[in-house]
Amino acid sequence: MFEAFKSGIASSFTVVERIDLPARPENREPVPPAFQSGSVGRWFSSLDFANGLWTHQAEALRSFENGSNIVVATGTASGKSLVFQAAALRMLDCRPNAAVLVFYPLKALVADQLVSWHQVVRAAGWPEGSVARLDGDVRPDERATLMENARIILATPDVTHAWLMSNLAKPAHRRFLGRLALVVIDEAHVFDSVFGSNFAYLFRRLAVAAHLAERTGMREQLRVVAASATISNPCEHLAALTGMRFESIEEGSDGSPQQPRRILHVASSPGQEASIAADLHRIMLDGSDQGSFLTFVDSRQGAERLAISEVDPNRETAGAVR
Repeated sequence: MFEAFKSGIASSFTVVERIDLPARPENREPVPPAFQSGSVGRWFSSLDFANGLWTHQAEALRSFENGSNIVVATGTASGKSLVFQAAALRMLDCRPNAAVLVFYPLKALVADQLVSWHQVVRAAGWPEGSVARLDGDVRPDERATLMENARIILATPDVTHAWLMSNLAKPAHRRFLGRLALVVIDEAHVFDSVFGSNFAYLFRRLAVAAHLAERTGMREQLRVVAASATISNPCEHLAALTGMRFESIEEGSDGSPQQPRRILHVASSPGQEASIAADLHRIMLDGSDQGSFLTFVDSRQGAERLAISEVDPNRETAGAVR
C-alpha cells in the first residue's frame, strides 16, 4: 500500500513538505520486582512478558512504586494503558479496601475501554463485577450499587460532576470517596481549554471530598496516574489540572517499536480539503488490497461526508475514517 501511495500522490498532488521518520527497534527492561507478584503479577504472566516491558513502561511503574504521581506522554500504540492498569492492580493489591476511579473524556471511550478492563481483571483473578462503568447510559438507580461493589470505576467527568458530587451526603457516595486511593486520567491532553478548566475544578472538589470522607483506615494521599499523547509540557499540564506534582515519562524513554513513516504536507485550495482526502483514500485503496489507514477529521459531519464520498459501496475497503 505504501509504495502505491507514494507513486499515486507523486503524480496527483503537489507535496509542499515531506518528513521521513525512520524505523525504531523495541527496547525492553525487566518487569519491576513489585509488579511480579499478586494480581498484577498474574496479569503480566497471562501476557507472557518473559522479555520484559518496554523501557518507558518499566520506568513509569518504578516511579509509581516510589510514590510519584506520573504522566506517560509517549506516542500512539506505545502501551500507555498497560501502565495505569498495572498501577491500579498494584494499588489494590496493597490496599484491599481501596477503590480506583478512571476518567475517560467521552462515553464512547468508557464503553470501549470497559472491554479491556474486564480482560485485565479476569486475568488478575478477580470477579467480573470488580470493574464497572458510570456514564449516562447507566440508570441512576443502578449506579450506587455498582459503585459499592466494584473496585475500579470507569467514568466520564460529566456524570461524576452531575451525580457523584451532587450526592455527597449519601452514605454510598461517602464510602466510595473514603475508599478512593487512585485516580487515572486517560487522554489527558483532551482536558484543555474550557473543558480542562471545568475538569480542574471537578478534580479539586473530588480530592477535597475524598480527604474529608471517612477513609476506612487509609490516610495516604490520593494518587494520580495520567496518560496523554505526546505533548511538550505534560507535567505542567497535569499540575494545572490537578494541583499536584508529577513525574513525566516522555518520548525520549519510549521503548516501543516504530515502523518507518512518511509525513506529507499536501497543497490544497481553500474548501477542497475533504475532496483531496477522498482522492488520497482512493489512491491508497486502488493501489493495494493490503494494510489499513486511519483518517482524522475535525468534526463528525466532516467524517460522515468523507465516508459517504469514499468509494463504491459494493467494494470492501481497507480504510477507516474517524
